[in-house]
Amino acid sequence: MYLDKQGNLVDPDVTHTIDPTTETAGGNLINDQGKNFHIDDWDTIPADLGEAATPELLVMARSEPSDRGRVENWPITWASDTVLTAQEAFSEASFAPNSNGKGWTISFADRDAYFRTTDALKRKQLAKAGARLAELLNAIWP
Repeated sequence: MYLDKQGNLVDPDVTHTIDPTTETAGGNLINDQGKNFHIDDWDTIPADLGEAATPELLVMARSEPSDRGRVENWPITWASDTVLTAQEAFSEASFAPNSNGKGWTISFADRDAYFRTTDALKRKQLAKAGARLAELLNAIWP
């Protein structure tokens, strides 16, 4: 994710510029209530995932469409999909520069709704990753 000096999302493919002073280091320079947003929120697996969630994730994984084309191109497709998912993940968030000029603070119009939405998104992405791994292994070792 890229931000401008005011904390607005910027698409460098459209602007063709990246301001190094607005670097987010992949979200690692974003704070949420004094904590590292990426590590404490995005790298946290939903608490109720485990064996009880396996059937739900299997259903989701099996509903994923198969990849088409050459297996060598799948990572490009998957990376592009992940970028679009990241845009979806941050659509309900806003950012402001930290007072010390280093990093950003994230805020939400409805914090609980945001985390419910992102929890569902994490589940979807985990299921998709499982489906893609299975498809890749089947392609390598039919």
